[in-house]
Amino acid sequence: MEDNTFALSSLKRHGYSDLLRICQDSSTIDSYLAAARSNLTSELAVLVDFFLLNRSAEPAQLISLIGNAFIETLRENNFIIETSTGRIALNGMRLIFTGDIALIYDHTVKTDSYFGSDSLGLGRLVSRAPFNSATALDLCAGPGFQSMNLVMKGYSSVTAVEINERATRIGRFNARMNQLDRNIEYSNCSAFDYLETTPLKYNTIIFNPPLIPLPPDIAYSFVGHGGMHGIDITENILRRSHNCLSDDGIVEFIGCSLHSNTELHVARLLDALPEAENYEKNYFRIGDYHFGEKSKFFKNLCATITSYNENLTEEDAWRRMQLFMEETSSIGMSTFFARWSKSNKATSKTINAFANEGAMWWPLL
Repeated sequence: MEDNTFALSSLKRHGYSDLLRICQDSSTIDSYLAAARSNLTSELAVLVDFFLLNRSAEPAQLISLIGNAFIETLRENNFIIETSTGRIALNGMRLIFTGDIALIYDHTVKTDSYFGSDSLGLGRLVSRAPFNSATALDLCAGPGFQSMNLVMKGYSSVTAVEINERATRIGRFNARMNQLDRNIEYSNCSAFDYLETTPLKYNTIIFNPPLIPLPPDIAYSFVGHGGMHGIDITENILRRSHNCLSDDGIVEFIGCSLHSNTELHVARLLDALPEAENYEKNYFRIGDYHFGEKSKFFKNLCATITSYNENLTEEDAWRRMQLFMEETSSIGMSTFFARWSKSNKATSKTINAFANEGAMWWPLL
């Protein structure tokens, strides 16, 4: 839409997207901007406050910078709240640029529309379209980043499937904002229902499922976790996706696996599926995170667990994770990217692409 184009161009012109590139890790954005804010121009400070720091702004200020039409579009989608003094703020949301894609997503701990560094990691690793008319299916689509990224990678048509109504609405908004809505069709239903009912076949299927391995009695975010082995959703998608792929199609996804020494537990479990006989399977092991007091990964995980389980302190969550590691004979977790290629040869290979404790997925911005 022309109004969106003006708003996004204005954000770039005022240095908003350039500033985001400096913040290489999403966890540093708030602290970086708090320190740097006094050096920003007054115009950029207003935009940063509104779109990044969830602070209120005077409507007239925003309208003068990005136009009234874009503000009204945000309001129509219930993305804006109004204060008692007439100021407005984004409703727990954030607007970022990832390459050429502008993205609005929920930026709250308890979110209906997840987007994180793993989302960007999948986006960087998914394959480009094999030919101009190739089609793709994006399951667990969230706010739509993967779908838009697939169009940018050459897919002529993408179907985005998302079970949550609010996330679907945000995804549709993002597609229109980036003028990619002609290439993306949204379906507000479960991935399982879609795979079981669609008559279509796709060249590529991708998904970023709930993936953290956790005990079933632990609550974890709106989308939940991946079950004991991190593959509850992944396994069910792989069981259903074969009939929705073209003859030379591929399935690409990310995950988080328990590991013990050199073994990636997920590879063994998924390779045991009957459907796995129809694929050449490659697992790219991205990061290893060993359980222990020095692990930032597990400290952050326990903090998140605590936010969703009011009866647990962080110390309780840590002891529960320690017991979980012992019960599953694991020493930590590994993040991975997987590519299953439809084939008559049932092969499987795990590649240690990048394994260290220091990097948690990929930089967000």
